[in-house]
Amino acid sequence: MFRGSAVAALLLATLVTSAALAQDQDEDDLPVLVAKPGGHALLIWDATTQVTDIVKNKMNDAAADDVLERGALAAIASNRDALSRSASDVTVNIIFKKIGAINPEYGTPTYAGVYKCAVLKMDGNDVFGKRDGWPTLAASAPIPAWVHFSLVGQLPPR
Repeated sequence: MFRGSAVAALLLATLVTSAALAQDQDEDDLPVLVAKPGGHALLIWDATTQVTDIVKNKMNDAAADDVLERGALAAIASNRDALSRSASDVTVNIIFKKIGAINPEYGTPTYAGVYKCAVLKMDGNDVFGKRDGWPTLAASAPIPAWVHFSLVGQLPPR
């Protein structure tokens, strides 16, 4: 469904968000690329900062999933105005930049590629209808069951 446009969007996201990764990101300034492939909405969220925190804090799988799922919901909430209200569904591809070994000549980490680790999907009507108040979920509130989150890759070792 999104294969061709998702690959192009992923490559563009890599270029667009490279400079943003050098800075800390707050939730209102998430690095997100928005695409609108025929009747759908696709967001590509660069969660490198969150993945770095997950690894640094040695979060267990459930806590890491919660961070990514809530971050993807925040990405949708902060970009709803850029989405078409006629979108039948909204998908967030959650990616992160992997850092490789330290370059001995420069003493800096090397770039090891972009990885997709998870996907979050919502029905378009739920996104725009604000079902169950999802855009303003408290950190302690459970994520609604109609939000579909799935891991499609691996996070770095913790």
